[in-house]
Parts: sequence; C-alpha cells; structure tokens
Amino acid sequence: MPVEAINYPIKTPIPKTTEYLPMLQTLLHIEAGSLPNPIGVSIIGSYTEENYRIKKFNGTLSANLGQNLCANLDNKMIPSELKGILQGVCLLSFGNSIINSMAGAGETKEWQLSEGTVNTKTGAVGVKLDTWIFPFMQLFAAGTYLNMQQSTNVGIATIPLKKPLGNKSTMSFDVDVLENNLDGWAVMGGTNLAIGYKGFFLSCMIAGGYVKLDDLANDIKGFVKKPFMYIAPRVGYSLGGVMTAHFGVQRVELFGSTSGNDLSQITGGLVDGFSVEIEKFPVNFLIGTNFNPMRDLGISFEYVFSPDVKGLNAEIAYRF
Repeated sequence: MPVEAINYPIKTPIPKTTEYLPMLQTLLHIEAGSLPNPIGVSIIGSYTEENYRIKKFNGTLSANLGQNLCANLDNKMIPSELKGILQGVCLLSFGNSIINSMAGAGETKEWQLSEGTVNTKTGAVGVKLDTWIFPFMQLFAAGTYLNMQQSTNVGIATIPLKKPLGNKSTMSFDVDVLENNLDGWAVMGGTNLAIGYKGFFLSCMIAGGYVKLDDLANDIKGFVKKPFMYIAPRVGYSLGGVMTAHFGVQRVELFGSTSGNDLSQITGGLVDGFSVEIEKFPVNFLIGTNFNPMRDLGISFEYVFSPDVKGLNAEIAYRF
C-alpha cells in the first residue's frame, strides 16, 4: 500500500504520536509521518436555517381550560363567534366544568392547522476530539452549545370537541405563531471510514448523539429532548494531501417528535403542551473543502443545502 508523504507548505516536525498511530502502519508498509498527524482537537461551528411543513400536530389543552377561558375571554386566540357562546356558559355556576367536559381538557388530540410551517435558525459552537485509530478509520466525539430561534406558524387550530357545543363539533383558536428562543447542547460520537486511490477518496461518517434544548424565556425545560443518528457519505479529491474538495449527502434522523411542555404562558393558559411531526426532504447535500497549510493545522468549510435547508459548517483543528 504505497503512501506518499504530504508536502506541507509550512514545515513542522513530525510528532512522536505518528510512531504509534494509526495502528497497522507497519503491516501496510506505511512510513511513520506519511499520514496526517493522528490526533486532533478542533473548534467547530455552524449556522443552519430550516423550513419545514408540519405533518402532524398534537396539542394538549390545559386541564384548567374552563377556568382560564372564563377568566380571560379577551384572549386574542379566542375567535369572536366562540366568545359569545362562552360568555353564556361562563355565567353558569358550573360553567368551567361544562367547558372542560365538552373540550376534553387535559387530553391530547390531533389538531388541524390552517398554516402548519416551522422555521428554525440554529447556531452552534463546540469542541471535537478525534483520532485516526487505523489508516482507514477515524474515531471522534464532539460537544456543542446550541441556540435555536424557532417559529411555529400554527395559524388557526381546529380542535375536535369531546362533546358537541350546540351545533358545533369543533372549536377553533387563532394560535397564530408560537415563538421560541431555545438554548441547550448536543453531544455526538462516531466513526469516519475512508479509502483512497491516486488522490480520489471515499468516506462515510456514521454517528449518534443526543440533543437537549430549553426555552428559558418561557421557563420551559426540555422543549426538545431526543437522540439522533447522523450518516454522511462523501466523495472527493485530495491535492497532495494539502487541499481537498468533496461532495456528499447527509441524513440526520431525530427519533421522536418535537414537543413543548407548559405552554400556558405563551397561549394564555389554553394549551399545556404540543408535539410536532414534520415533513422534510430526506437528505441534505454537502459541498466542502479542507486546507492543511502544515501538518499541525487544518481548516475546513462545508456548505449544506436542500430544498428545506441551507447552512455552513466550519472547523479549525490542531493536530499532533
């Protein structure tokens, strides 16, 4: 397996780590120091904007719906035609109980939305550690801080009633847009498998992780809590190991629906929580480049795009 030494523009000493990693160098007749330095510490960052359609929206009405409605009939979410009916019911001594029983207070139901779109803008910054354990296998782990601006355009939500209210079997609320400013973290670990021939290379990154986001402004803890899987095959060309260019696809699979808990502050006491399942293009496309001016330093950029997504990833790595 002949491997030519990389001719870096800026010369630096070959570290001792290359004598031990990656493993199997001797067996594969690779001279120590011919490959990039095996251990890396990176600062990583990204910015992504996403636009999705809502496939399914399940909402949970407040367990105290009747009390909250009667106490705040001026809530902008309540349509005018419904206010007239509710005013009469709220005058009854047991009006709260009638509304709770009629609407199914505290129950989770599927809502029909007039709009049903989600827009997110996510910034991330973190640290990544990696090592080439074999010439063809890289192991890595990363942790990032996330900030997400999420806008869920519900529009008018039509909710089935548990019991008819007069001639009405549904109840509609003008929910409009739910805004959330989310802060949290994500951790991820996995492997990158790679093979190459005469400058051309093929790689596949496989990883799993966990993300947790809180809406601190509305005191909502655990707005998003879910595991995820990441897979990204890439194909590219390396110019002497100093500069590379690649194209690829990635798929990020989030397990479970996005949910929000304790939304009473946002909705005026009408909605306790919701969960959302979204429709999105199955993969994102990747175009990127990497530049290694010396064996100790690497800089990379990657543009991410699809009909639903556009974003940029960046990384600066110190290798030893």
